[in-house]
Amino acid sequence: MKASALSQYLHSRGFAALLMAIAVTGALAAYSGGDIIPLPGDKGLALPSPNHWVSSRLWSLVISLSLSLTVAMMTVYINRAYNVLRSMTMLFVGIFFIMQAATPSLINQLYGGIIACTVLITCTLTLFSIYGRPDSTRRVFLIFFLAALTALCQYTLLFYLPLLLIGCLQMRVLNLRSFLAAVTGCVTPLWIFIGFGIITPADFRWPDFVSYFAMMTSREIAPIAATVAVTMVIGVLFSLLNLMKILSYNSRTRAYNGFISLLLFATVLLIIFDFVDMVVYVPLLNCCAAFQVGHFFTLRRGRRSYIGIFVIILIYIALYLWNVIS
Repeated sequence: MKASALSQYLHSRGFAALLMAIAVTGALAAYSGGDIIPLPGDKGLALPSPNHWVSSRLWSLVISLSLSLTVAMMTVYINRAYNVLRSMTMLFVGIFFIMQAATPSLINQLYGGIIACTVLITCTLTLFSIYGRPDSTRRVFLIFFLAALTALCQYTLLFYLPLLLIGCLQMRVLNLRSFLAAVTGCVTPLWIFIGFGIITPADFRWPDFVSYFAMMTSREIAPIAATVAVTMVIGVLFSLLNLMKILSYNSRTRAYNGFISLLLFATVLLIIFDFVDMVVYVPLLNCCAAFQVGHFFTLRRGRRSYIGIFVIILIYIALYLWNVIS
């Protein structure tokens, strides 16, 4: 296969499916080998956190993989519907799954990280749908309702509420009515749960700030931390490399890409300042970083661009092996 044809193939659905198959196979191999460390702690404000929802390890695996697939499909829809990358490519889907599989303990169990990622990508999709439509207060309400509802079982969603408000500003929908809709969306989950007696004021508590690494040895922590660090560097680096091209886009596409970059940089900062809960941010970090990688190589479909793509894939395969053998 010629170099140019190979570079084009790497953006196809076939290659994305191949990477997804490799990632899922690796995840299942780690699961069957028992290389899964249950995550401790309760991170909810009033409801049990997702790592306590399912007692069956098998169902936890199935739901987690299904949610990763859901996130991937939503990002595909976002790109197709809103032309965020200005090109049809599936590379970011495969890269996302390879990044996810590099930390088998996280992709193979249901926990707050994958729930938070799924909800925030859903909010992003809804946010993009209201660009330039300040009368879309129902969707603004829905965005903040979903985020606030999820915060009841995973407190880290609270940190993303200001970002979603900035997103409304970027989408040119922020006015008094939409702001009130956002506030109402944040309060409504409490009204519903307290009104139906599902929770009481006594159920509200500080999250359990026990580190997710509490059940891990330093030997097990090192590969996970290294994987996250590599993804942070890749995400930020490729985001900066894409910046000049993004500035040349029209205002709508700049707003879309700007919000994805905002999610990435905010997640990187939250990982740094909330290190004990680092793993909660990993799926969203992977999603945003994979999007930036896909954007970069979409803009540079040269004859030799396949080299950079394979280097990234090999890095994550090496990180996966380190996580498995540690």
